[in-house]
Amino acid sequence: MKTNNLIISAMLIFLVACHDKSNENNETFEIPSDQVMLSSEQIKHADIEYGSIQPQLLSSDVDAKGLVLIPPDAMADVVSLVSGVVKFIPVQPGDHVKKGEIIALIGSPEYLEIQQDFITAFNSLKMLKSDYERQKVLNKGNAASAKKLQEAEAGYNNALAEYTASKEKLKILGMDPAELKSDNLDGILEIRSLVSGVVDDVFVNLGKYIEPSDVISRILYNDYLLLEIMVFEKDIEKVKTGQRITFRIGDQAIEHEARVSGISASVKSEARVVKVLADFQNKGLDILPGMFISARIHTSEDLLDALPDEAILFDGKNRYYFFYSIPEWQSDTAAIFKEADVKVGFREDGYSQVEPVDKLPKEAMIVVRGAYYINAEKMKAGE
Repeated sequence: MKTNNLIISAMLIFLVACHDKSNENNETFEIPSDQVMLSSEQIKHADIEYGSIQPQLLSSDVDAKGLVLIPPDAMADVVSLVSGVVKFIPVQPGDHVKKGEIIALIGSPEYLEIQQDFITAFNSLKMLKSDYERQKVLNKGNAASAKKLQEAEAGYNNALAEYTASKEKLKILGMDPAELKSDNLDGILEIRSLVSGVVDDVFVNLGKYIEPSDVISRILYNDYLLLEIMVFEKDIEKVKTGQRITFRIGDQAIEHEARVSGISASVKSEARVVKVLADFQNKGLDILPGMFISARIHTSEDLLDALPDEAILFDGKNRYYFFYSIPEWQSDTAAIFKEADVKVGFREDGYSQVEPVDKLPKEAMIVVRGAYYINAEKMKAGE
């Protein structure tokens, strides 16, 4: 290889030195068929850039179509746990709300009764607890019968159960039982959001009477979404959980990334496809549930030696090759480029896996831009 480099370097010096003389005497100089010499003007015109074979993340891919979905735990229906009349609705579709923010106010006699039951249970518990403690003291001094102690204990336990149940009802409705007193009962229930997110829809209006089964509003938490991708059954054996997915929304050019999170255990018979689920983080992205996507599942991803597709040429039959040069083959006025055959493997995102057929010089500078121009000049020189 070193001898060949010296020969080509000497040839470059000779050809450049004789360039003017050859023009004057109409002489021609031939160089080997797998090489081509370009002047500095031609190199500039071709916008030639150099690079090298570098590790690139490439894979065998499965292409599929799908839909953006929202996970069940990222969608919350806002309901009232008691019946009543809608008094106030401070939100509308599209509003961003935080967890705990008021979504509606409900006027509810049922809510008022629950508060009243708690106060009654609290007072009853105090009285029965006092009687139970007194009976324990009397029974210990043989001043009261065991039956009366048992009756007092049963009454106290029943009251404790009613009090505990009433207290838990208030907590479920969002009220702190410690703040409730006999003189501050309130029949207006505050309905608050269970999650932070965007108001997708409001299903009630002022004055509407609602039951606990009625949905007041729906809140969507769009920071995490799901992809539902339909993969043909012939390709499903290649797909595994954890694999990387790149996808586009509709006709958009921007690519987003996701990961396979689940694969259905059945085939949809009408289309012979299998449902594949993937989740992704949607922070700051304008991606909404219901959007259609084009996805590419990267099924056997690995770091492979690769070159940009622009650097690789094909002879139309079965040969792939690229051009390279080395510093010794270049001068201020010209440079020589040599072909190198290469085996091509996976192709993805503008890169191809490559393996040179012959060993390249250590200082080889591979043409990664302008290879087609060099090839055209070589073809012209061979005519």
